[in-house]
Amino acid sequence: MHRAILVLALLVSAGCGGPRLTVDSDYEPSTDFSKFKTWSWMAGMKPSEKDIDSITQKRIREAIEAELPKRGIPKVDDGGDLSATYQISIQRKIETSSASVGVGYGWGPAHIGVSKSPTRTYDEGTLVLDLVDPKTKTLIWRGTAKGTVSPDTSPEERQEHIREAVAYLLEDYPPKNK
Repeated sequence: MHRAILVLALLVSAGCGGPRLTVDSDYEPSTDFSKFKTWSWMAGMKPSEKDIDSITQKRIREAIEAELPKRGIPKVDDGGDLSATYQISIQRKIETSSASVGVGYGWGPAHIGVSKSPTRTYDEGTLVLDLVDPKTKTLIWRGTAKGTVSPDTSPEERQEHIREAVAYLLEDYPPKNK
């Protein structure tokens, strides 16, 4: 099974007992987000993962198209006040546990023991959603979601995980000006 099919099956909230998801967002503080009333896909947008399949692309696009209107900015086919684009990547990660050293003594010479936990490899998927002001061609908001890719999910679970991840990613959009 292709890794790209699984790229966003990772995206579930940590509290659900599934793979962990972390999200982060950044934005230009001087931006007046209230002026953005509509959005459209950035012209010529192509995901960065060369092997991403059309099913996963469709799921991501549908999730974004469903979530942004909930944030007060409906989608238009062309010429929106905001342009949206996303990128996906998968990286092989190695998790190692630190070694522990113990010193003991008893009858006879002192003893030193070292134990090392095994290493584990896994795939980490990342979804980056960018919102750009098309008039100035300036990035005004970026959200990033990262989590472990799980190969043991059904197509229905993958679709739901993607929806949940995008909702969580956009939870704080638009940013509250301080």
